[in-house]
Amino acid sequence: MQISLGLTICLKLYLVAQRSTKIIPMLQFDLRKCPLPDNSLDGVVALNVLEHIDEDEKALAHIFRVLKPGGMAYIEVPAGPTLYDFYDQVLMHHRRYSRKELIQKSKNAGFEVIRAFGIGWVLFPLFFAVKKKNRWLEKRLSEEGKKVLVAKAIQKTGGSSLLRFLLNFESAIGMRFALPFGIRHCAVLKKL
Repeated sequence: MQISLGLTICLKLYLVAQRSTKIIPMLQFDLRKCPLPDNSLDGVVALNVLEHIDEDEKALAHIFRVLKPGGMAYIEVPAGPTLYDFYDQVLMHHRRYSRKELIQKSKNAGFEVIRAFGIGWVLFPLFFAVKKKNRWLEKRLSEEGKKVLVAKAIQKTGGSSLLRFLLNFESAIGMRFALPFGIRHCAVLKKL
């Protein structure tokens, strides 16, 4: 599965879910105590989920449990454990992941790792610099100041035409290759 194909599939699933809430049931529950029956789903997409769960390995085990044999999971998490900063704290992240950690935790849950790759690698140098700056600012800002800065950063990058251009560029060349690093790690997993 290529990067842009994976992202396209996720986007299409999201758009279908947004338009089809009367057809597709939307459930909310604690993934550490997943109420769904064993072997009940063909696929799971978890974007920006595991980093918010204190017991992420338990959540991965439940994802594995509810998938039918042959079922697939697409997992996306923030990359760079050493880049954890107040931005992550404000967003209520428990951690950032290394690629190796995501792969190992997925295998520990029982998954076959079909592919693990980074996205946002074209942005990584700028991202790295911002994260290092945040580590410096962390000691100088109040808790409220941190929240304000994060809100401004989200608003500023959300509509950025430069960001859109760079991600489109990465997506276009991502059809040819994928790098093992980026601002996010993705894993395509299969339950055998």
